[in-house]
Amino acid sequence: MKNNSFVSIKKLTQVSLALCLSGSLTCVATDTSRENVFATDIQQGLNLGNAVWLEADGKKFLNIYTDTTQSHRDGVIIILHDAGGHPNREAVIKSLRTFFPNHHWATLSVQMPLREENAGSQDYYPLFPEAKTRLLEAIKFAKKEKSEKIVVIGYGLGGLMASYILDEQTLGVNALITISLPVPKASDPNTKVLSFIAKSKLPMLDIYGSLDLESVVDSARDRQLAGKDNLYYQQIKIENEGRLYLHADGLLEKRIYSWIDKKVLDGIAGSGSLSSSRTKQVRDVREVRVGPKGDSGDQGEKGDQGFEGIKGEKGDAGPKGEQGQQGAQGQQGVRGDQGVKGDQGLQGVAGQKGEPGQKGTQGAKGDAGLRGDQGVKGDVGFKGDPGPKGSAGPKGDPGAKGDAGPIGEQGIKGDSLKGDQGPKGDQGPKGDPGSKGDTGVKGDTGVKGDAGVKGDPGSKGDKGDKGDPGSKGNLGEKGDKGEKGDKGQ
Repeated sequence: MKNNSFVSIKKLTQVSLALCLSGSLTCVATDTSRENVFATDIQQGLNLGNAVWLEADGKKFLNIYTDTTQSHRDGVIIILHDAGGHPNREAVIKSLRTFFPNHHWATLSVQMPLREENAGSQDYYPLFPEAKTRLLEAIKFAKKEKSEKIVVIGYGLGGLMASYILDEQTLGVNALITISLPVPKASDPNTKVLSFIAKSKLPMLDIYGSLDLESVVDSARDRQLAGKDNLYYQQIKIENEGRLYLHADGLLEKRIYSWIDKKVLDGIAGSGSLSSSRTKQVRDVREVRVGPKGDSGDQGEKGDQGFEGIKGEKGDAGPKGEQGQQGAQGQQGVRGDQGVKGDQGLQGVAGQKGEPGQKGTQGAKGDAGLRGDQGVKGDVGFKGDPGPKGSAGPKGDPGAKGDAGPIGEQGIKGDSLKGDQGPKGDQGPKGDPGSKGDTGVKGDTGVKGDAGVKGDPGSKGDKGDKGDPGSKGNLGEKGDKGEKGDKGQ
């Protein structure tokens, strides 16, 4: 190990705990006074959920338990806040703990150990053993609530604590979700997080915003590479979202819900899987309820094709047999969550319309020229001499063309911003089609009768004689041609 590298979180906490127990070192413990201030403020303003006090290491700590309002409960989601936070913090924590009770999940938001204000993340490492005892008590509480599924969500340092605690054993937890998971720059803690991602058999969702803290965004590729061969690991990035997830309009909660619905409720997550009868009951309940409008996720698997009915033997041609009964139709697959629609962009301000230009004055119309006199028409019979053609009158001068008025200025066109489109939700699996009924036996075809004898054609009559043409009459004499009349003068 290099001289400048940090000792691992696990070794540091073990050494600290041993020194505390032996009395050789002042123990680093939670800031009880800060916890009491948070607890007082939370209980005075709590309007959804109940305050629950649990005890670990001889200390009581506050939790907020919010049961589901639905008739069926899928399980309990345990929520761990970030450094310096509390179980009802507005950013992220409160949204999570109040969202899932409306969708068949109870939530238990836990008060994690605290350091003094402005303490750094490394100052919290000695508190990890105390954080572990609190999480174990939260899991015990969830099991007392007869929860068949338990999911842990850790935000920031809460996710780092969860990876440390669940590294040794799953403790009856079915899945882990980390939000804005940091990877410490120190070598040993870094290896701790990445090795957990690489080897853990616990289904894990690593979700972060593209505008998150540097320690989260810069290490996202390292986390993804660590989990590339782990079928239980998945990473999701939410674009244009920062540390507090203020602009996603519930997208963070819906992404998490969609993942839980697929990885946990479908029975592939961790220990404590449902019995076959219980699984059917859960699926029946989920099919009749409407889930939240979700984001675009993976497409559901296509259902198996039903068995094809046995084809009946082809009978002799005859009357058509009865048609076989149609097989039952397969169950319809569960429909996936619909993606969230992005916000509409701001509409640009319309430019002002320019004033219309003045219309020019039309020039005066010129005078029409005088029409010439028409010549005298000659007598009938003799063609008269044409009369003298009248002189054409002078053409009038064209009026002056009016000046064109100035054209008005065109207004500036406003910018139009188009909002981002939300991701598409997961499509549920397609149900199996029912089996095809057997085809009935085809009847025999009746015997075709013999064709009747065709009669002989009758004899054709003789053709009659053609008559003689009549004689042509003589051509009469042509009359004399009359004299041509004199041409008129």
